[in-house]
This record gives sequence, C-alpha cells and structure tokens, in this order.
Amino acid sequence: MHETRKSPERSGRRPVLTPGVARWAGKAALAAGFLLGTYGLTEESPAVMKAGLGLLATGILALSYGLFATLVSRSHQPDE
Repeated sequence: MHETRKSPERSGRRPVLTPGVARWAGKAALAAGFLLGTYGLTEESPAVMKAGLGLLATGILALSYGLFATLVSRSHQPDE
C-alpha cells in the first residue's frame, strides 16, 4: 500500500511578532508621529496633525507590545 506522509500538526498558534521588531516599529512610528504632528501644527493642517497623533498612538502600542512580549519570553526561560 501507498502510505501518505502527514505533515506535523500545527498547534493552531499564529506567528508572533518578535519583540525587537515591535520595538523598532514603535520607535519609527513615534518619530514619524512627532514629525507629522509638528508639521501639522506649523502649517495649521488638522488632517496632518491627526495623522501624527495616530502614529504616536500606534508607536506607543507597538512599544508596549514589545515590552510585554519581552517580559513573557523572559518569564518562560529556565533560571540559570
């Protein structure tokens, strides 16, 4: 008989964004948010200022996730 080879079962988990990538993206979003916010204030453009505020919020969320993921990954490491 012909046997089919099964692929290993996936645990159903989604791929996790590494903490380093999240921190880098958060820093980039914060920097872009400050730049857009400053430009929006000087040019009196409410749309640009709202976009800058959105990037600031996104950066804070990304940095928070990076911190959380770092703490979780370190808590699962065995003590040395």
